[in-house]
Amino acid sequence: MMKKSLILCVEDNDDLRELIVEMLSYQGFEVTSASSGDDAFTILEKHPDIDLILLDIIMPGLTGLEVLKILKNNPDTSEIPVIMVTGFSQISGKEEAFNLGANDYLVKPFENQELQLRVQTQIRLRTALQQEKILNEQLKNATEQITVQKNIQDMILSTVPGIVYLKDSKRRYILGNDFFAAVIGIPVEKIRGMSDEEIFPADIVTDRIKTDNLILDLGIRELEFEEDIPGTDGAVRHYFTKKRLVTDKEGRVCGLVGVSIDITEWVILKETRCENEALLLEIMNKLPCELWVTGIDQTIILQNQSHVNRWGNVFGTKISDLPVQADIIDKWKSQNAEALEGNNILDDYIQDEVDGKHRYVKLLSRISTESGVIGVMGLRFDISPLIFSRDNVNNKSAMENQD
Repeated sequence: MMKKSLILCVEDNDDLRELIVEMLSYQGFEVTSASSGDDAFTILEKHPDIDLILLDIIMPGLTGLEVLKILKNNPDTSEIPVIMVTGFSQISGKEEAFNLGANDYLVKPFENQELQLRVQTQIRLRTALQQEKILNEQLKNATEQITVQKNIQDMILSTVPGIVYLKDSKRRYILGNDFFAAVIGIPVEKIRGMSDEEIFPADIVTDRIKTDNLILDLGIRELEFEEDIPGTDGAVRHYFTKKRLVTDKEGRVCGLVGVSIDITEWVILKETRCENEALLLEIMNKLPCELWVTGIDQTIILQNQSHVNRWGNVFGTKISDLPVQADIIDKWKSQNAEALEGNNILDDYIQDEVDGKHRYVKLLSRISTESGVIGVMGLRFDISPLIFSRDNVNNKSAMENQD
């Protein structure tokens, strides 16, 4: 019986962590969980065979980005795929995560379908690359013609959930698995000896030759890229591809091995999510007020442009660390805590500004989803123009009545 993939979920929100464990377990995965970065490393010591990590970015103690950096700098854990989980889309946070080696990201709140698709894509890719390593080890002991015993080939190729093929140093296919044969519509036994020019349209051939040349001519040992491959029905699917140089025992170039995983649905979902995020950010920046969101640990996790203009970029900053007086900090923390309990906070106050007195209305409200409480949303409106304009009208009317 095939071993279940083992997933580690690192999330400090108890309700969300339990929900993720439940959803992934229902999908057939074996799932373990941790509420902090320190707990995650303890679990990794006991379970070095973790296949995937879901890692929350904002956590008490070690943040998700700090945990990710440690994971990717440790040879024992650097190859474990990591999907970062964040409450809201933050471009800077995403870029830093990907720069540190994250494989993907999820934005809360997410649907079960999206979670399943992201996880399955990474698991399938990891499985394929592990099998590709096995195949590569077999090839190291092969002759220049890269001959491998057929039963070993069949066993390895049949377990890879995607396209696998081998090419010799002249760019001719030596073999391809059943998945590859189904995509190009050519039986497995006829693939041997064929070239890309005989299989793919001219525009596809050009790109495939370029990557082959980088490996076989320039000696680049490994390439990762995304590519479009048409099927026999004319439909184009999007693939994540990894090509690796193959050499014999003496280090001479024999050819290359390629592995491609179909990520079409993931790309469509990602593009849709990005469009929705862009629309949401545009709407938030058009609001005639300051908008911000704090997480359950009172860390700012979202700002619109009006809030940035007033406070600067304070993403990831706790309320207690904002540059204001201590009594105001205490008031904000108290209001935030009350809002987290589910009570809407409405605050009306006058504040001295450089250009005179301003009157503000501030609203704090808890944000909750099916996954649990995310944090508190804050809105602050400057109602000075409305109030002062109304006062002027009233004063003018009173003077006219006196006359």
